[in-house]
Amino acid sequence: QGERRVEVEFDAEPAIVIGYHKPTLGHPDDDVCDVIDAVLSDGLTSRLHQKLVREKRLAVSVGSDASHPGVRAPNLFVITATPLAPHTTAEVEAAIYEEVERLKQEPVSAQELEKVLNNLDADLVRGLRSNSGLASQLALYQALAGNWRYVLTSRDNVAKVTAAEVQRVAAQYFTRSNRTVAVLVKKSHSKSITAMSGNEVQP
Repeated sequence: QGERRVEVEFDAEPAIVIGYHKPTLGHPDDDVCDVIDAVLSDGLTSRLHQKLVREKRLAVSVGSDASHPGVRAPNLFVITATPLAPHTTAEVEAAIYEEVERLKQEPVSAQELEKVLNNLDADLVRGLRSNSGLASQLALYQALAGNWRYVLTSRDNVAKVTAAEVQRVAAQYFTRSNRTVAVLVKKSHSKSITAMSGNEVQP
């Protein structure tokens, strides 16, 4: 089965959304996806922001989400971007795939991985510092994972993620046959939703 693509006409600026199917909370690869999410789009020094926004100036914004639309069932790893005119969604899409392929081909450096893992842990700790934050997080994991202690298990699992696991998970899930691509285009007089062939952009 090949890539699935859809083009949506809307009264808004062009945008692209790329979704890769992945497992959900409780699966070991879900924790690795959280790390990949941070590598790609957490902060101004993240890979997608550096390449697409700062260096190539192809996009106004770019981001990722490791659990879209939620974690109760197998979900999507989603990458979203808004092109910087006059660049097109096709140019942005190709640049995103370059970074995705880089994850598969090159191990994340020890320095980059350490920085990402430290930031993820710091974010978690900050969220647990206040009474309200602690209560919110424990209630969330009790509801989603069936056990509030999962927040601690997940913290340990994320801390153990290796560069080799990042490569393996990227290679396993970030494939053409496992992705769905949606392109938002300026509204015209034709149909509002049009199926596309899926052959426009590789890989």
